[in-house]
Amino acid sequence: MNDIAPEILERASQGDIGAFEEVYKACSRFVYHVALRVTRNSADAEEVTQDVFMKIYRNLKDFKFRSAFRTWVYRVTVNTSINQYRKFRREEGGRLDYD
Repeated sequence: MNDIAPEILERASQGDIGAFEEVYKACSRFVYHVALRVTRNSADAEEVTQDVFMKIYRNLKDFKFRSAFRTWVYRVTVNTSINQYRKFRREEGGRLDYD
């Protein structure tokens, strides 16, 4: 994941779509690959990636720079991926079972 300048994150948190696009470009591959490792399914990883960026867009204003942005994005991605895994497992009777 490419480094993102704090001023880009600040502008994105204030609703600047161009700045958010830069955030997306810098993070999207990272998010997808983390999601793919958890879900083990490319379609699910794509869906998780979309969900993660919606969460980032809505919650970026709450990011306080107490940790690295990468760490925050990673945590959002892992949590969203696990929730997706559990949802599909319940709905489809174990389609994503690791065993």
